[in-house]
Amino acid sequence: MYYVGVDYHKRYSVATVLDSDGVMRARKRLDNRLEAFRELLEPYDKAEIEAVVEATRSWGIPVDILEQLAGRVILANPGEVKLIAKGRISTDKVDSLALAKLLRVGWVPEAYLRPRANREQQLILRVRCFFVQLRTRLKNRIHDLIDRQDEPIRETAASFSDLFGKKGMVWLQGLDLSHPCGTLLCRLLAAYDALDAQVRQSDRLVGELFAADEDCRLLVKTPASGPSLPSWSRPRSAALSSSRTRLDSAAMPVWCHRPKAAVARSGTGGSSSRATAGCAGRWLRR
Repeated sequence: MYYVGVDYHKRYSVATVLDSDGVMRARKRLDNRLEAFRELLEPYDKAEIEAVVEATRSWGIPVDILEQLAGRVILANPGEVKLIAKGRISTDKVDSLALAKLLRVGWVPEAYLRPRANREQQLILRVRCFFVQLRTRLKNRIHDLIDRQDEPIRETAASFSDLFGKKGMVWLQGLDLSHPCGTLLCRLLAAYDALDAQVRQSDRLVGELFAADEDCRLLVKTPASGPSLPSWSRPRSAALSSSRTRLDSAAMPVWCHRPKAAVARSGTGGSSSRATAGCAGRWLRR
């Protein structure tokens, strides 16, 4: 067997090849192109090649390439890899070698490798979340602007159950504030309308995904769930029983699997924990 550790970057990758005895057969910096990887792995039989890539930004690119050249491709959780193989020196060559060594001894902490079609569907949800987050920031900015006004305006704003509902928006659009607050409010409302339109268009795309996927329609029956969350968290097909009447409790969906390092930076994503599900749903619902 041959074990390939790939340290992937945006414009290039570093790959290390070990044999069953742990002897390094090759190590090379490659362009992220199929032909470059094929040239490296051509001397070896595809059935005897196993490869590992960390679940970092755009990890689907090296995975799609390696699936054509290797018998097995594993996606590694970078946060857990760092805990297992942390070293004082971290370079591309060292990292790719560490991945190859972990793969050889069977110590790679695996992450769920989504199929390409499912990754493309997930991208729709992530773009929607991006728009929703921006819209929420605009709402907060408008609230802040209103809270800086005189008492009558603040009291009127507080009387609306939803300041961004139909009645609240009519009041905001007709509000006459002194300069520069009036100009700023007009610009903020224009940006809000544009983002709100993008969210609604994204909702239609999510609805199309939901309608076309039987598994998502089954998941929507779970508590605190709607069309967006099941579309995002679509489980492995093996999680569904043959009768399709229940979910295997040991194979519940990964709500939004992202490496722990990314979770620490962004505050969203993570494993299939209850806290993660609630965090992911927060942006999907707003």
